[in-house]
Amino acid sequence: MRTVSLMSTAGSQAATNEAGNKVVTVEEKTHVTWQDVTSDGYFNRIRTLNRLNGEWSPIETLGSARDDHARAVLVADNAGFLHVILSGHNTACTYRRSKNANDSSDWTAPVEVADGTYPYLVCGPDETLFLTLRNANRWNGVELYAKPKDTPWRHVGKIIERLSDYQGYAAFSSGHCFNSQGVLHLVTDFYEGFGIWDQRGIHQAIGYLQSPDGGKSWWTYRGKRALLPARPCTMDVICESTGLRHEPMPPPVQSA
Repeated sequence: MRTVSLMSTAGSQAATNEAGNKVVTVEEKTHVTWQDVTSDGYFNRIRTLNRLNGEWSPIETLGSARDDHARAVLVADNAGFLHVILSGHNTACTYRRSKNANDSSDWTAPVEVADGTYPYLVCGPDETLFLTLRNANRWNGVELYAKPKDTPWRHVGKIIERLSDYQGYAAFSSGHCFNSQGVLHLVTDFYEGFGIWDQRGIHQAIGYLQSPDGGKSWWTYRGKRALLPARPCTMDVICESTGLRHEPMPPPVQSA
């Protein structure tokens, strides 16, 4: 029989939205992060289930943000230490690490990585952390950051860019993972248009690339080198659609 646990009674309307790990299991513990909203603002939370006795830890607050894009992403390294990125919305994304392995109760102080949105975080075989963010400068593509073990974060480079024809709103949501050979696989969606509040989503696509050397070079599945920053025409395209559709931004919900 499946067991359902109530994590929070204050989850925001987008408490666990977007890509990226929100649940990590290490040995007998499962760690869960989400976003709450209260009269005091938006908050990143985390708590841990001990699966041996079925008990949940107290809720810990990891950080806060100005809106519902504050959602955290969570990974564990080989030693069981937890790493989180607390998202921004074209504002600073911050990094924290658990002070103890497999324990969500105590964390290092927040460190700003870069301004951006839609973080996706993975831990490589050598415990290097890799992070993608949508660029905060008018949504101009996807940036890659890396943090080798015990060293500061560094900007690897822009790996995806918005086409200059589309000067309106753009949303790039990325996902990436390592395989057993240490190859980094990346997928990114493209949502680009002419306007900010309307004519959105004129061009939409999902593209794929892979990197055998920790983001230094990128290749298609068939082995063609991709010049960076990449566009769908230099990637493996999973699907693509271009048309003069009219997709206005939905209005905010009005309370009764």
